Amino acid sequence: YFCELGVTNKIITLSIENFQTINSDISFEISSFEKKNNIEFADSQKEAILGAFENGIEIITGGPGTGKTTIIKCIIEIYENNGMKVLLAAPTGRAAKRMTEMTGIEASTLHRLLEIGKINDDGLYKKSQDYQGAPIDADIVIVDEMSMVDMFLMNYLLQSVYLGTKLV
Repeated sequence: YFCELGVTNKIITLSIENFQTINSDISFEISSFEKKNNIEFADSQKEAILGAFENGIEIITGGPGTGKTTIIKCIIEIYENNGMKVLLAAPTGRAAKRMTEMTGIEASTLHRLLEIGKINDDGLYKKSQDYQGAPIDADIVIVDEMSMVDMFLMNYLLQSVYLGTKLV
């Protein structure tokens, strides 16, 4: 119950707070990415990319082959071109490895990113016992395969995302 409340409150907070992190023309950068990669994004894809810059939290969904990975590559490139720190994570080692292969950027498991381990089905232990939701040191955190994340881990992740850090 308390994890659900924590997740709900943090998602609401992230969704209503708007911190503009890049002083660049995102639409121009999207066009540059399209030209460089010889592709053309659909309007819905462009909207998803823009959302990663305009919103505190952005959810990108779609079936296989709908361009989610290409959208993520574009978001990463724009953030990095603007000197910002991007972190990639996934709930499992296999998903993190696939994410690394698809983006060319090292992805870690959520447990490694958050420096936690699992005790049992009811709890997690923290590498640092004085952990109070210390922030993840990044401008944007991109997590793949979120459907595999349970409520405990989601709450822990959201505790670690400070306002101003984007979560995709």
